[in-house]
Order: sequence, then C-alpha cells, then structure tokens
Amino acid sequence: MIYDDLITDVLTAGTDDWVPADQLLWTAREHASGEPTYTEVTRSVLHALLSRNLMLVGGIGESGFEPWEGDADALAERAVHELESFGWNPQGGSFWLSLTEQGRSWLAEHDGGAAENGPAK
Repeated sequence: MIYDDLITDVLTAGTDDWVPADQLLWTAREHASGEPTYTEVTRSVLHALLSRNLMLVGGIGESGFEPWEGDADALAERAVHELESFGWNPQGGSFWLSLTEQGRSWLAEHDGGAAENGPAK
C-alpha cells in the first residue's frame, strides 16, 4: 500500500501508548506532499487501520481506552466527522487509537520487530 510507512509510524507510536488523533494528523502531514492532501491521506489511513483491524478507535473514559462500536466504515466516517468538527485541529479533544494484536503482527512483519517493545492495548 502507498501509505505503509505512515501506517508503520502510527502503529509504532501505539506500542508505547494510545495514539491521539493529533499524532495521526501530524504524521499524515509529514507524509503528504501536495496531492493528495493530508486530510485525504488521514481518511485513507484511518480506513486502512480500522478495516484491517490494526487499531481500534475510541475515547478515553473512566476505565481508560473505550473503543467505539461499529464496523470499520462507520467508525472511520465517525472519526473523520469528528476531525472535521474540530477544523482538522483537535488539540487533544478528539479520538484516540489503540494498537491491536493484529496491528502488532503487521508491524513486526513491516518494521523488523518494533512491535515487540510493549504490550498491545
């Protein structure tokens, strides 16, 4: 996939902690170069992360990370809608991403074992 490096960066960040939407946006900005725009890259990567079950999307609540319910398409659209409501600048006020075991396996295959550094969330 064209965004494998970006996916690897986001998954790697998830080996230590939950990944805020801001970090996904920053990483997309770093990887985007004109066309497609960073917002289009963010949409594509979100969909890839969720449809491949590499990460879960949700919020932070009393019990810690609380994943949203729904299928990958609906979750990606909800996340994008939330980013749009913040003008693509959520400043910590939006969703979070949590690495799955499948994401850890993908990362081990694509990044030479970086996924072995910590537990999946």
